[in-house]
Amino acid sequence: GPCCQEPPHRAIATTPVIGPRNGERPTSVPGSPSDQTRWSAYAARVEGEPEITISFPGTPDFLRLARLTSADAGSRAGFDYEDIDDLRIAVSELCALITGPDSKVTLGFGVARGTVTVEGRATPGYLADNELSRTIIEAVVDELEVAAADGTSSFRCVKHANLPAS
Repeated sequence: GPCCQEPPHRAIATTPVIGPRNGERPTSVPGSPSDQTRWSAYAARVEGEPEITISFPGTPDFLRLARLTSADAGSRAGFDYEDIDDLRIAVSELCALITGPDSKVTLGFGVARGTVTVEGRATPGYLADNELSRTIIEAVVDELEVAAADGTSSFRCVKHANLPAS
């Protein structure tokens, strides 16, 4: 999966993204087939399935990086505010479930229009038995796998945008 590979060391071309002004949220992307499509301005820039990979210490003060990256991935996928918040909650809770104070965490985010896939790995890994966290996570993501083997804990979750019927 994306989190289990070293990130490629190559130059990445970036395209400036123009977002909403004055707090306004666009209701459609210019050139979209339907005015009812609710993609954010960021989603118009997603081409292919970009991958975002981050690594950080498994202590609680670094979970902010996971939440910020989750929000960015959700925005790029065209999620609305509620979907972005659900993804942030899930990734934060999952990181807390698999990490200990001496863990190194690696997260890989696969972004496609309307979908974010997150794979996480912690080494050394721990797997907390927290039923409340699992219930929260299962309520906000569409697919979930959590595992522990050979001193490494991992997860994979998929979140789809809640799009209106067209």
